[in-house]
Formats: sequence, structure tokens, C-alpha cells
Amino acid sequence: MTRKRTLPLAILAVLMSSNPSVGYNLRGPGGSCGTWTVDRRSNEELAMLDLCWVLGFLTSIGYNGLGDPLNGVDAEGVGGWVDNYCQAHPIDEIVDAAQAFYRVHPR
Repeated sequence: MTRKRTLPLAILAVLMSSNPSVGYNLRGPGGSCGTWTVDRRSNEELAMLDLCWVLGFLTSIGYNGLGDPLNGVDAEGVGGWVDNYCQAHPIDEIVDAAQAFYRVHPR
């Protein structure tokens, strides 16, 4: 692996293994999995904002050459996956769900 590719991967590993508030700032709806679940069940507009935030987070990984977590998965698939994650982890943050998605999906 070239140095040019190794450095971004090392930085991503540090960011994903640390507290999300350390190393970068999160912007957007974000929030907790509890909020995600309520929005998905009762507020289509907020649910779309939440989903767009997750899709943007995952897209930025691909854009920065750190893999392609969205390969072969559409928006509904991502939403369903995060629904399941949040049901199992209601006090986690949405960023935790997005990071978990990245860890388990093909790159």
C-alpha cells in the first residue's frame, strides 16, 4: 500500500476508534438512535434529514478514497440497516450507527 493511501486509512482508524467529538466536528441532524427511531416512525421530513446525514457521512468515506461502504446498497437498505442497529442500541448516537455500517459493509 502506498504512503498516500496509508495515511488517510490511519487517520480514519484513529477517528473511528476514538470519541467522535475528538478529531473532527459533526454537523447536521445527528442525534441519538432514539431520535432516529421516533423520526422514522412519525416524521417523514425529519427521517429524511436523518437518512441524508448518514448517507452523506458514508459518501464522504468513498469520496475521500477510504472505501465504498455504499457499494451495492441503496438508501432504503442503509435506512433499514440503521433502523435495526438503532433498535438494538437505542442510546447510541447516529454517528455510531454510521460508523458500524462502515465497519461491516464491503469496501
